[in-house]
Amino acid sequence: MNNLSKLTNWERQKAIYILHKAEQFGLATTEHTQLGVNPHSGNTWVWDEDWLVCLYMPINCELQTSDIWVCWTNPESGEEHELPLSEFDNIIEMNKWVRELEESIYD
Repeated sequence: MNNLSKLTNWERQKAIYILHKAEQFGLATTEHTQLGVNPHSGNTWVWDEDWLVCLYMPINCELQTSDIWVCWTNPESGEEHELPLSEFDNIIEMNKWVRELEESIYD
C-alpha cells in the first residue's frame, strides 16, 4: 500500500475509508492490497489479489457506505459489473453475486 503517499488528501481519505469498510465487511487486507486512482475515471480504488472484487469510490461522493462501489470484471471479456456495497448485507451475499456472474460466463 505504498501508493498512499501519492494520493491527494481527498483520495487518501477515500482510500482509508474504503479500507476501513472492507475490513468491517470481512475483506481482509494483506501485503498484496493495492490502492490507487484510475487516471481515466478519477475513481479511488482498493483491491487485493485474494478478493473477488475491487472496491472504489467516485470523485464526487461522501464518506458513506452507499458511495462505495463493488466491481467485478469478467476475465473473458473485460466487462465490468458494479453494485453499491450497500446492496450487500455481508460478504457471503457479495460472493454469491460474484459466483452468479462467473457462472453466467459459461452458460
